[in-house]
Amino acid sequence: MVEYEIFPRLRLVRFSWSGIVSARQMVEVSIAYTRDPGFRPDFNMTMDLRGGRFAADIQESLSEVIQGCLPYYESHEHSVRSALYAPDETAFEVARRYSAQARAMAHYPIEVFRTTGGALRFLGVAPDDPEAERVYPSR
Repeated sequence: MVEYEIFPRLRLVRFSWSGIVSARQMVEVSIAYTRDPGFRPDFNMTMDLRGGRFAADIQESLSEVIQGCLPYYESHEHSVRSALYAPDETAFEVARRYSAQARAMAHYPIEVFRTTGGALRFLGVAPDDPEAERVYPSR
C-alpha cells in the first residue's frame, strides 16, 4: 500500500509505503496527490521508506516511477525539498538509487536520511515540534 498525508501547518506532505508495492501504485498515488484539494506546489515532501518493497526488480521499478512521476516533479516549485527517510540498509539503498536518478528529472533537491531529525531539519521542520512526531510515526 502507498499513501500520503498532508501536514498544512508544517508545509509538508509525507508519502509512505508498506508491504509489496508496484511502481504503478507509487506513480498513481504521487499523481493523485497533485490533484488533491490540499495540494500546494510549495510544500516540501518526504517519503518514509520503512516497511515496503517493490514487487519487481528495483532498477526497473525505479525507472518506471521516475518516468511516470514527471508530471509530479513538474507540479512543484523550484524552492521545495524532498527528504527520503531510510533507516535500514535495504531502504537506504532504494532511496539512494532513487535520489541519484530522480535528481535529473526533478528541479529540487532530493536527499536521503537515516534519522528523522536529519530529514525534518532538511525540510525546515524542528524535530521537537509536537506535530513533527506525526510525520514519522512509530511502527
